[in-house]
Formats: sequence, C-alpha cells, structure tokens
Amino acid sequence: MTGWISYTLSKTERQFEEINQGKLFPANYDRRHDFSLVGQYKFTERLMVSLNWIFSSGAPITFPTGRFVYGNVVIPVYTERNAYRMPDYHRLDLAIRLKGKQTAGKRFRGEWSFSIYNVYNRKNAWMIFFKSNDEYPTITEAYKLYMFPIVPAVSYHVRF
Repeated sequence: MTGWISYTLSKTERQFEEINQGKLFPANYDRRHDFSLVGQYKFTERLMVSLNWIFSSGAPITFPTGRFVYGNVVIPVYTERNAYRMPDYHRLDLAIRLKGKQTAGKRFRGEWSFSIYNVYNRKNAWMIFFKSNDEYPTITEAYKLYMFPIVPAVSYHVRF
C-alpha cells in the first residue's frame, strides 16, 4: 500500500482602485481549502488498484443582486466583486491495472487499465449563469453548467 495525503489552506486576494471601490476581494483562483487523498494497493505483481479523491472550496463568483431597465435594455446590478462562492468541488477516481504475464525472451508486455473518473457522479458546477425566466421575464434565474459526469475508460498499453 502506498499513497499520500495533501492539504493546503490558502487565501488569495486582489486590490485595484478601479474595481470593488478599491476594497480587497478574493482573486478568481482563490481556493481556501484544497485536499487530496491518493492511494494505491498492489495485490500481486500483475494487479494494482488505485484511488484519487479530491476536494476543494468553490471558486469566488460575483452574482447579480438586481437589475434596472434603461430604454429596452436590461442592465444587471452586481454584488461586491467575488463576494460569493461556487459550490465545493469533489470527486473520486478509481483505476485497476492488470499487467500481462512476464515471459522469458518476450520483447513486448501488455497492460490493461480500467478506470472511472468521478465514480459517484458528483455534479460539480463549472459555471453559473443567469437568464430571465421565459414565462416571467422580470424573474432572473441561476443555472449551473456541469462538466464530466461518470467517465469510464479502458486502455491497453504495450511496453517494449
């Protein structure tokens, strides 16, 4: 059994006179908590299983808090810069590796890999966008765009 655990606590802020009334605000890449757990277990010389679990705090985001109409144009009114956070991100990846039999004098050796990205199908938000409700145009709704549900993969490697 091999593996490692990693945790980072960090805070990244920006400040510009022209943005956010000159006040500090979280940078777009600020992730307060970042945790990783990686493990690998070798059952035999030919069979190995590994896992990778990742957690990170949600990215900073700026939400609209209201809007006004100027002529025929709807103009959003925003909160302070990056005052909110996207939902936390986490996923579990699993992999199984099966090496071919080692045969004396054989120049090539094959290896199968079976893996699953995002095993528990976590819907990690990649983006949040806002649009007016089709039926009630005065109501603005938030929509999350998700990336990568469960993604299985099979590969065959040849070593020589």
